[in-house]
Amino acid sequence: MPGLLQAWMTAIGTSSSSVTLPITFNCVEEDLNVDRRVSRFVISIGSAVNMDGTALCMAVAAIFIAQLNGVEMSFLRVISVRFIALVPKLMKRHSFCSFTVTLAAMCSAGVPSAGLILVLTSMGLPIGDVSLLLLADRILDRVRESINVVGNAFGAVIINHHVKEDLLAYDVLHANDFDLNGK
Repeated sequence: MPGLLQAWMTAIGTSSSSVTLPITFNCVEEDLNVDRRVSRFVISIGSAVNMDGTALCMAVAAIFIAQLNGVEMSFLRVISVRFIALVPKLMKRHSFCSFTVTLAAMCSAGVPSAGLILVLTSMGLPIGDVSLLLLADRILDRVRESINVVGNAFGAVIINHHVKEDLLAYDVLHANDFDLNGK
Protein backbone atom coordinates (compact mmCIF):
# COMPACT_ATOMS: atom_id res chain seq x y z
CA MET A 1 0.00 0.00 0.00
CA PRO A 2 1.62 3.22 -1.10
CA GLY A 3 -0.39 5.15 1.50
CA LEU A 4 1.64 3.51 4.26
CA LEU A 5 5.09 4.37 2.94
CA GLN A 6 5.72 7.16 5.45
CA ALA A 7 4.58 5.05 8.42
CA TRP A 8 6.57 2.07 7.18
CA MET A 9 9.76 4.12 6.75
CA THR A 10 9.31 5.73 10.17
CA ALA A 11 8.93 2.31 11.76
CA ILE A 12 12.12 1.15 10.08
CA GLY A 13 13.95 4.31 11.16
CA THR A 14 12.80 4.35 14.78
CA SER A 15 12.39 0.61 15.49
CA SER A 16 9.25 1.47 17.44
CA SER A 17 5.59 1.02 16.59
CA SER A 18 4.66 3.31 19.49
CA VAL A 19 6.73 6.21 18.17
CA THR A 20 5.20 5.63 14.74
CA LEU A 21 1.59 5.87 16.02
CA PRO A 22 0.87 9.52 15.03
CA ILE A 23 2.26 9.00 11.54
CA THR A 24 0.38 5.72 11.16
CA PHE A 25 -2.86 7.45 12.20
CA ASN A 26 -2.26 10.17 9.62
CA CYS A 27 -1.41 7.75 6.81
CA VAL A 28 -4.38 5.50 7.50
CA GLU A 29 -6.89 8.33 7.92
CA GLU A 30 -5.70 10.65 5.15
CA ASP A 31 -4.26 8.34 2.51
CA LEU A 32 -6.35 5.21 3.04
CA ASN A 33 -9.61 6.97 4.03
CA VAL A 34 -10.18 5.01 7.23
CA ASP A 35 -12.66 6.55 9.68
CA ARG A 36 -10.86 8.28 12.56
CA ARG A 37 -12.85 6.32 15.16
CA VAL A 38 -11.76 3.03 13.64
CA SER A 39 -8.11 3.95 13.13
CA ARG A 40 -7.62 5.34 16.63
CA PHE A 41 -9.18 2.27 18.23
CA VAL A 42 -7.69 -0.49 16.08
CA ILE A 43 -4.18 0.90 15.69
CA SER A 44 -3.86 1.81 19.38
CA ILE A 45 -4.84 -1.68 20.50
CA GLY A 46 -2.82 -3.22 17.69
CA SER A 47 0.37 -1.45 18.77
CA ALA A 48 0.00 -3.05 22.20
CA VAL A 49 -1.04 -6.59 21.29
CA ASN A 50 -0.41 -7.17 17.58
CA MET A 51 3.10 -8.55 17.42
CA ASP A 52 3.05 -10.24 14.01
CA GLY A 53 6.55 -9.13 13.11
CA THR A 54 7.96 -10.17 16.45
CA ALA A 55 6.26 -13.56 16.29
CA LEU A 56 7.41 -14.11 12.71
CA CYS A 57 11.03 -13.24 13.50
CA MET A 58 10.97 -15.43 16.62
CA ALA A 59 9.67 -18.38 14.63
CA VAL A 60 12.33 -17.95 11.96
CA ALA A 61 15.06 -17.51 14.60
CA ALA A 62 13.90 -20.61 16.50
CA ILE A 63 13.92 -22.70 13.31
CA PHE A 64 17.37 -21.31 12.46
CA ILE A 65 18.73 -22.31 15.88
CA ALA A 66 17.10 -25.74 15.58
CA GLN A 67 18.75 -26.29 12.19
CA LEU A 68 22.05 -24.95 13.50
CA ASN A 69 21.95 -27.63 16.21
CA GLY A 70 20.87 -30.39 13.84
CA VAL A 71 17.40 -30.74 15.36
CA GLU A 72 14.82 -32.30 13.05
CA MET A 73 12.00 -29.83 12.36
CA SER A 74 9.06 -31.57 10.74
CA PHE A 75 6.12 -29.59 9.44
CA LEU A 76 4.00 -30.95 12.27
CA ARG A 77 6.52 -29.77 14.84
CA VAL A 78 6.66 -26.28 13.39
CA ILE A 79 2.88 -25.90 13.35
CA SER A 80 2.05 -27.94 16.47
CA VAL A 81 1.38 -25.14 18.98
CA ARG A 82 -1.72 -24.06 17.07
CA PHE A 83 -3.19 -27.50 17.59
CA ILE A 84 -1.85 -28.25 21.05
CA ALA A 85 -5.23 -27.69 22.69
CA LEU A 86 -6.86 -30.16 20.31
CA VAL A 87 -4.26 -32.91 20.33
CA PRO A 88 -2.24 -32.62 23.55
CA LYS A 89 -0.97 -36.23 23.54
CA LEU A 90 0.63 -35.90 20.11
CA MET A 91 2.53 -32.72 20.87
CA LYS A 92 3.78 -33.30 24.42
CA ARG A 93 7.12 -31.71 25.21
CA HIS A 94 8.57 -31.06 21.74
CA SER A 95 5.88 -28.74 20.51
CA PHE A 96 6.31 -25.44 18.74
CA CYS A 97 3.60 -23.26 17.29
CA SER A 98 2.59 -19.82 16.32
CA PHE A 99 0.53 -19.63 19.52
CA THR A 100 3.65 -20.08 21.68
CA VAL A 101 5.57 -17.59 19.59
CA THR A 102 2.74 -15.03 19.63
CA LEU A 103 2.28 -15.39 23.38
CA ALA A 104 6.02 -15.04 23.93
CA ALA A 105 6.09 -11.96 21.69
CA MET A 106 3.31 -10.29 23.67
CA CYS A 107 4.61 -11.21 27.13
CA SER A 108 8.25 -10.24 26.74
CA ALA A 109 8.24 -7.02 24.75
CA GLY A 110 10.48 -5.09 27.16
CA VAL A 111 13.25 -7.66 27.57
CA PRO A 112 15.59 -8.22 24.60
CA SER A 113 15.42 -11.82 23.31
CA ALA A 114 13.33 -12.97 26.30
CA GLY A 115 10.53 -14.21 24.06
CA LEU A 116 12.97 -16.14 21.91
CA ILE A 117 14.49 -17.74 25.00
CA LEU A 118 10.98 -18.75 26.07
CA VAL A 119 10.32 -20.36 22.68
CA LEU A 120 13.69 -22.11 22.56
CA THR A 121 13.20 -23.49 26.05
CA SER A 122 9.74 -24.83 25.15
CA MET A 123 11.30 -26.57 22.13
CA GLY A 124 14.14 -28.05 24.17
CA LEU A 125 16.78 -26.11 22.21
CA PRO A 126 19.94 -24.55 23.67
CA ILE A 127 19.49 -20.89 24.57
CA GLY A 128 23.19 -20.12 24.24
CA ASP A 129 22.83 -19.70 20.49
CA VAL A 130 20.70 -16.58 21.00
CA SER A 131 23.96 -14.65 21.18
CA LEU A 132 24.46 -15.33 17.46
CA LEU A 133 21.20 -13.55 16.73
CA LEU A 134 22.11 -10.50 18.81
CA LEU A 135 24.57 -9.48 16.12
CA ALA A 136 21.72 -8.97 13.66
CA ASP A 137 19.16 -7.78 16.22
CA ARG A 138 19.27 -4.09 15.24
CA ILE A 139 18.31 -4.96 11.68
CA LEU A 140 15.79 -7.59 12.76
CA ASP A 141 14.19 -5.16 15.21
CA ARG A 142 13.53 -2.70 12.40
CA VAL A 143 11.96 -5.45 10.30
CA ARG A 144 9.82 -6.66 13.23
CA GLU A 145 8.45 -3.21 14.00
CA SER A 146 7.73 -2.35 10.38
CA ILE A 147 5.73 -5.57 10.01
CA ASN A 148 3.83 -4.74 13.21
CA VAL A 149 2.98 -1.22 11.95
CA VAL A 150 1.82 -2.45 8.54
CA GLY A 151 -0.22 -5.21 10.21
CA ASN A 152 -1.95 -2.65 12.43
CA ALA A 153 -2.78 -0.50 9.42
CA PHE A 154 -4.12 -3.49 7.47
CA GLY A 155 -6.28 -4.36 10.47
CA ALA A 156 -7.71 -0.84 10.54
CA VAL A 157 -8.46 -0.92 6.80
CA ILE A 158 -10.20 -4.30 7.08
CA ILE A 159 -12.26 -3.29 10.12
CA ASN A 160 -13.18 0.00 8.44
CA HIS A 161 -14.40 -1.89 5.38
CA HIS A 162 -16.70 -4.03 7.52
CA VAL A 163 -18.13 -1.24 9.72
CA LYS A 164 -18.30 1.64 7.22
CA GLU A 165 -22.05 1.36 6.62
CA ASP A 166 -22.79 0.99 10.34
CA LEU A 167 -20.77 4.12 11.12
CA LEU A 168 -22.61 6.08 8.43
CA ALA A 169 -25.96 4.89 9.79
CA TYR A 170 -24.87 5.86 13.31
CA ASP A 171 -23.81 9.31 12.12
CA VAL A 172 -27.16 9.88 10.39
CA LEU A 173 -29.10 8.63 13.41
CA HIS A 174 -27.19 10.81 15.87
CA ALA A 175 -26.58 13.85 13.65
CA ASN A 176 -28.83 16.10 15.75
CA ASP A 177 -27.71 14.86 19.18
CA PHE A 178 -25.12 17.61 19.59
CA ASP A 179 -25.11 21.16 18.42
CA LEU A 180 -22.23 23.60 18.26
CA ASN A 181 -23.49 25.59 21.28
CA GLY A 182 -22.87 22.65 23.60
CA LYS A 183 -26.55 22.04 24.40
